[in-house]
Amino acid sequence: MKFMELYQDKIIGAIRGLDRIRFRGTLRWLASERGLGTFMNQKNIWLKNFSDWVKGLTAQIRQSCESRADALGIEKHYLNSSGIDKEKRARQIAEAKGITEGSICLLSILEP
Repeated sequence: MKFMELYQDKIIGAIRGLDRIRFRGTLRWLASERGLGTFMNQKNIWLKNFSDWVKGLTAQIRQSCESRADALGIEKHYLNSSGIDKEKRARQIAEAKGITEGSICLLSILEP
């Protein structure tokens, strides 16, 4: 049985896309000093240890993304400027590789 059929009584809407859907947003409670303080307190992270903690989290996220890219067999590309249009670059790579659907590449950059 399909997911939509199985949970039709609980579903109030669906988002459908041809190619992909990209969400952007803010975790509002983390976007304020007070909210971040509350989060750190709940996680038992001292302010003096925050830098090390966030670097470790960044490394975990990066490793997870790279492992997924390896599993999918997609190339990893480092962009040396935050001014590079990532959408345009991905489209160039897709065109060069003849990719018309699915994952294209993993783009990596150090944002300012």
